[in-house]
Amino acid sequence: RAAFPADAPIGHPALSGLALAVALIEAGSFDEAEGVLATTYTEAVEQRIPQLHTWLALSRGRCALFQGRVGDARRWFTEARSVAEHSRFSMGERIALTGLLVCAGHLRDVETARLVERALAALPEDQGLLWPERMLGLAWGAIAQGRTDDAVVMLLAGADEALLRGERLLEVELLYEAARVGDPARVAARMRDAMGGVDGPLLTARAGWVQAVAAADAAGLAQAEKRFANLGAWVAAAEAAADLARVQHGAGRTRDAQGAANRSAQYLAGLTTVITPRLGHAPGPTDLTPREHEIARLAAAGHASKQIAQRLGLSVRTVSNHLQNAYLKLGISGREELAEALGGTPG
Repeated sequence: RAAFPADAPIGHPALSGLALAVALIEAGSFDEAEGVLATTYTEAVEQRIPQLHTWLALSRGRCALFQGRVGDARRWFTEARSVAEHSRFSMGERIALTGLLVCAGHLRDVETARLVERALAALPEDQGLLWPERMLGLAWGAIAQGRTDDAVVMLLAGADEALLRGERLLEVELLYEAARVGDPARVAARMRDAMGGVDGPLLTARAGWVQAVAAADAAGLAQAEKRFANLGAWVAAAEAAADLARVQHGAGRTRDAQGAANRSAQYLAGLTTVITPRLGHAPGPTDLTPREHEIARLAAAGHASKQIAQRLGLSVRTVSNHLQNAYLKLGISGREELAEALGGTPG
């Protein structure tokens, strides 16, 4: 959307920086966008231009959210809301609250979701100007509260309205979100139509993922995972890898499935804990039997097969068989990879 701050002087350099950053975010060039925003943000804060300050904080929040940095996104949306509220910039406050709802949904923060919903409802009516965006926020608020079916209805309604308004980028975003939280097959055909008039690396990655997951296409999911990872969209990459793990697991490709599950976990490493409907169900260490898990832990701690056999009252051959099964399920080739695959300190 081309709604830019009314309080920045025409020709102000920060305006061109903001416009560039918005375009870079939509293209998936997140690191470059963040660099532009950081410089422009400093100028806006120093010159005390509240609407510009708000838009820049919103853009930094959106950039962080697309990268999967939900904690950072929440901080920027909180700042944007504070500045907008203080300067009586209701549009900015509404968008910031929408962003906070999306963050709450990704974090399963029920209390915050309810508080933000009430704050959003208390704002003056905007004649439906931001109705599709409102549906995005309310949908993730519903997800935080476990109402996934309601969320899908909201997201599809938002996509319908975006289509009527000719906002194809927003339509694609809402369809992608609906696929993330619901049945991707339900939106696959529509996503193909929506992509007819738009293009870009991020859009292509999202559309490709929708088609691949709807068709349980392992090759397509691997490609989508790679595209998201190359963009630095870490949660999206993790979700694609988790989907790939499920498809491979269902096809009996256990080693490949565990490799994809491990990559999914690695993409999320270092990020604020994110919980989405597509995460948390890939095959992992919990798929080991109790005995396999026990033996794998001991092996990861450096115990030889003979020592493990003596400790557990088993034959060395039985221990070796359990280890081979564990390697296969975890998608690894030997003991040196066990500690990382088990997701913690061995012992």
